[in-house]
Amino acid sequence: MRCQSLILLILSAVTATAAEAPRFFPSSSHDNSSRIDSDVEAWYARQLTALGERSLCCGEPLSRKVIRFTWLRTFHQPVAIRMEQSTTGAWTLRTKVSGGAGGFNPGSVVIDEQRELSAADADRVLAKITHGSEFWMLPESLPRVQSRSLPDGSVELRITSDGAQWIVEVRDGDDYHFVDRWSPEEGLVREIGLLLMSLSKQEFGSVY
Repeated sequence: MRCQSLILLILSAVTATAAEAPRFFPSSSHDNSSRIDSDVEAWYARQLTALGERSLCCGEPLSRKVIRFTWLRTFHQPVAIRMEQSTTGAWTLRTKVSGGAGGFNPGSVVIDEQRELSAADADRVLAKITHGSEFWMLPESLPRVQSRSLPDGSVELRITSDGAQWIVEVRDGDDYHFVDRWSPEEGLVREIGLLLMSLSKQEFGSVY
């Protein structure tokens, strides 16, 4: 199957470099320590390293907030959009795009642009990630096999295959939380991702 072949390709690509990759997510990120979880974390680390991004989960407390949206589409260019507060309190948005594909080799950075955000635009994002808000309550990850109840009382199972990882991270001093979703069609992670895409003023092509 196409999905199985893709997963095997991703795992083989990241396993060789897993030991060398920096930790981008805390060791307690996932509910268990199975091989797939470790390899997924290595896959994310490889993509973020190629984009020239640093880890937000570990290290010394930050004196300012950082919000990062990582978008890994299977067959399209990897994207990282980082919103960061300066020492003066102003907000900047830095957008990086690499030349590979989110489900394969990340390639090297082909776009690296930064712009200042107005207070109003920054507030639109901050309103979605304030402490005590829904974001901090969301589980970090969900299985790709999802279910929903139908009007007739039956349950529909949805097994995802090709798509995109939408990962939103927030670091505020000692506090850190991330939410990882596979091709969300609705919900807070999609809202934050689409908002940051819009604020970046970049064209990304297919959104999925």
